[in-house]
Amino acid sequence: RHIRVTDQEILAAIKNNPSFRNETGVFDENRFQQIVTRIPETQWLEIEGNLRKSLTLQKLRNLVVSEAQINVTGQDLTDFRKAQKVSEKANDDALRQMVLSQKASAAFETWYQKTRAKVKVKTYI
Repeated sequence: RHIRVTDQEILAAIKNNPSFRNETGVFDENRFQQIVTRIPETQWLEIEGNLRKSLTLQKLRNLVVSEAQINVTGQDLTDFRKAQKVSEKANDDALRQMVLSQKASAAFETWYQKTRAKVKVKTYI
């Protein structure tokens, strides 16, 4: 599989960065230009490269997790409540998201370890 991050995706991620938003939460081109012009080009290229790596990993994780078809059961919520000592009054939707996140991380880690054992993983960035 080849997972690529486009320049448009990099730009979208930059526009979503709170540092470049105004008081109303909208991307501010002037603020962006003021900050970027103070950053040396080599440092900006490093930032862009790190962002590309991060987005690539995020895409890979999302792909692996979507293929894993993870479900959160009532028993999962009960077990989570007991393990984390969470009140019965806690919001089920919020707990479901926490459990789903944990299961997704575990699924990705399992996939990664199995894949790493079988093949040489290359990063093209």
